[in-house]
Amino acid sequence: MQEIKKIKGFFSMLKNLILKKDDEEDFLILEKIKKEKEEEFRLLEQIESVKEMLKFAIKEFNQQTEEGLVESSIYLVLSLEAKLNYLIKQAKRKNIKYDENILMAG
Repeated sequence: MQEIKKIKGFFSMLKNLILKKDDEEDFLILEKIKKEKEEEFRLLEQIESVKEMLKFAIKEFNQQTEEGLVESSIYLVLSLEAKLNYLIKQAKRKNIKYDENILMAG
């Protein structure tokens, strides 16, 4: 969550710089940076969202007693784990800084 706060602060700084734009080239550079940071923010939000869904799915799995629902819960947990791993790899590939231990905690 600290990374998300940093990105939000960065957006505020960018907004102030954009309002003071002196020439078009600086403005375009700032817009590109803003777009990249927005993508980072969305990816971090997705990671947090999938992490929460995974916690819920594991809780549901632990409470299932019906054979068909246990199997369904297993597939859901495996699916969410795969999605979380994919998103984390995307973040690493894009050099997005975050603490993996914080993301995996819970």
